[in-house]
Amino acid sequence: MIKIGLLGFGVVNSGVYEIFEERRKYIEEAIEDEFSIEKILVKNPKKHSDIKNLLVDNISEIIDDDSIDLVIEATGEVEAIEDDIKKILSKKNLISTNKALISKNFEEFNRIKKENKTKLRFDASVGGAIPVIENLYTISILDEVEEISGIFNGSCNFILSKMEEGYSFKDALEKAQELGFAEADPKDDIEGFDSLRKLRIAASILFRKEIKEEDIDLEGITKIKKDHVKKASERGLRYKLIAYANKDGIYQVRPELLEKNSLFGSIKDNENIFQIKSSNSKDLILKGRGAGKRETGFSVLNDFLKIYSKN
Repeated sequence: MIKIGLLGFGVVNSGVYEIFEERRKYIEEAIEDEFSIEKILVKNPKKHSDIKNLLVDNISEIIDDDSIDLVIEATGEVEAIEDDIKKILSKKNLISTNKALISKNFEEFNRIKKENKTKLRFDASVGGAIPVIENLYTISILDEVEEISGIFNGSCNFILSKMEEGYSFKDALEKAQELGFAEADPKDDIEGFDSLRKLRIAASILFRKEIKEEDIDLEGITKIKKDHVKKASERGLRYKLIAYANKDGIYQVRPELLEKNSLFGSIKDNENIFQIKSSNSKDLILKGRGAGKRETGFSVLNDFLKIYSKN
């Protein structure tokens, strides 16, 4: 029996919970074992009366429970939780969807897991449903990487797509929030920090060195107005927030005007795309849904299978 603790029960972990239950038969066949969600950490238990028998409001109840083998973290917190996450990773396997937490602690988390022989998976933090991280590690071993580029934030891409349809920035953002693509506080998305953190993680893996957040030049999409989008569209162009890093030390996230029928220009709504150019695999493209409850939940469950599957 694999016993699981969830940290947070918002959009992502509620999706994880639903998929676990819907696909239980097939998951248990793959891992050749049963699993059980034992405890769920929430800030306000009154909001979750349907699962009240599983709820805890103190993270120590999960940290100190030696029967819990795996923790799935989807809190969005960083400073408030990072020391507790280090304790968890020192004795339990961890799946995290929290790119801000992973980015800030990337090297230290990897050191802790190696020292304690635990497993750390965080594919859901970069690229939603796209299995980006597991492929990046393989590429970093087998290839000399020239560059990585792409659209790393589904929320920004959705907003820019809707603006091209005639939405104002404000209305497009509200639509993204309504659909669960953007957070209630959208700053990290629209100012580019989300893309920056994903680039920091991806580039550090691919180039096999520590690339810090402050090494990356950043500009978000907040200066792009409806009129800018309209004029660009009339010229056959559209705005995209592009993340880019190369082996020579150029690291940047910034809006670019691209041809509508180009590789990146054709990416719409909450899709993400990652393009890696390297010595052996040459030109790899990973594409898919980069945001959303089910998309991110899928990625968490994929990480779960990578840890526990017997196939």
